[in-house]
Amino acid sequence: MDWDELDGEEECVAVLATMIVKNNGNRKTWVHHINLNRKLYGEFHHLMPKLLEDEQRFQMYFRMNKDEFYYLLEMIGPEIEKRTTQLRESISPEQRLALCLSICF
Repeated sequence: MDWDELDGEEECVAVLATMIVKNNGNRKTWVHHINLNRKLYGEFHHLMPKLLEDEQRFQMYFRMNKDEFYYLLEMIGPEIEKRTTQLRESISPEQRLALCLSICF
């Protein structure tokens, strides 16, 4: 693999994939059991509905109002959307954006 031809994200994915292969050669599941229940217990699925009810808290959490959030999602959603496969359910563009914004600030 020629590391010079990869951009930052591709390099990160390649490194993580290499680590997973080396450390989990006998992995039995594609998705960790903790992540299987993320819709029931995950932060996004509990917090986001509450933030949508309170404009001030939404603004404090994401550093933008709901209209700006959904405008940004409309613009970049197709670019960050992943496909659900038989092996795993993908994370929604809304959740990806929320995660990115919450850890970036």
